[in-house]
Amino acid sequence: MDLTVVGFVIAVVGIVLQLADAFPAHREIRQAIVLLSLGVFVGIAASAALGAKYEITGNIDRRFALLYGLAAGAALFGIIAVLVADEKRREVALVIAGCAGGLFLLSGFAIGLGASTPNSRYSTDELLLLANEAERKGQYDTALDRLKELQLMVEASSSQEAIQRRIDRIQAAQGRSAFDAAPTAMKP
Repeated sequence: MDLTVVGFVIAVVGIVLQLADAFPAHREIRQAIVLLSLGVFVGIAASAALGAKYEITGNIDRRFALLYGLAAGAALFGIIAVLVADEKRREVALVIAGCAGGLFLLSGFAIGLGASTPNSRYSTDELLLLANEAERKGQYDTALDRLKELQLMVEASSSQEAIQRRIDRIQAAQGRSAFDAAPTAMKP
């Protein structure tokens, strides 16, 4: 995702909040936030126009996306609870923030304790790159090891099946290469 898009979305949300007069008791703070977000967007757009390109990439696991979402929800409702003047709404926001925070902690413990994937040194992208390079160099055992490790890490059955087909293809090629090499070694 392009960083310019992220800056644009932040600026648009700030402008909408300003035009809707959200949080009227905090107009000055809201105005400062809108001006800051517009400044960030203009800076990003200017650097993009000058040729700089920022990309947000990476392999985000669904479990960690859940944790990020819960943390963001807890933070958002915590901030709302601080800013809201009405006592009933403040209590509701605090309850929601507390529930999201509790779910964040429980999910984090569950992921940490019951992780079904192996504790790999590499991400799924890195394992795939290592397997590709090992196969390209003819290091079939290493490629198979990396693919089997990758197969344990992915959760989608279609991905697991595709990896299994590739493992079978490499094993078949490995068997053919060993079979082809055997007669030449036996010649006098």
